[in-house]
Amino acid sequence: MRAIVMSIVVSMAMTSGCSGEDAPASAVDAMPDTYVCRQVVRLEDPISGGCYNYCTGNSSEPVGLLQCNPDCHDVTEAVCLGHGGCHPAYLLDTSSGSEVRHFLGCRSNGTEYGSGPCDGLDSYSCVHRRGCAMLLTGNPTYGPLMFARCVMAAG
Repeated sequence: MRAIVMSIVVSMAMTSGCSGEDAPASAVDAMPDTYVCRQVVRLEDPISGGCYNYCTGNSSEPVGLLQCNPDCHDVTEAVCLGHGGCHPAYLLDTSSGSEVRHFLGCRSNGTEYGSGPCDGLDSYSCVHRRGCAMLLTGNPTYGPLMFARCVMAAG
């Protein structure tokens, strides 16, 4: 049964116009045998910035992922700061003894925009607050990246 479900998932992803990576194997392995793929959606991991195809069906969508906004990918920091549907992510480097921020990339904003300060927000709240930026730690090449804190975006 799982093989049939997988062929349906792959088939739907190919016919829905989605591109990129398919759902991670762990998500597929967790599917019950009665899982019905109703729609393939592109969701973004706000920490890594990666967009993935997820099959919606009998269970809820993965928590903490956002609708993938293609306008936020492969853009400069200035474009990112000027786009209302995006927010910047920075690598926080403290190796020199002072705090240096390196632009990592642009991420999609969530849809539940709030207002107010960004300081003190968790990662989920940060991506749902317009005007905030995520500071991340870790190695962007070898991973994993981890949320350090939320700050007001410059610009």
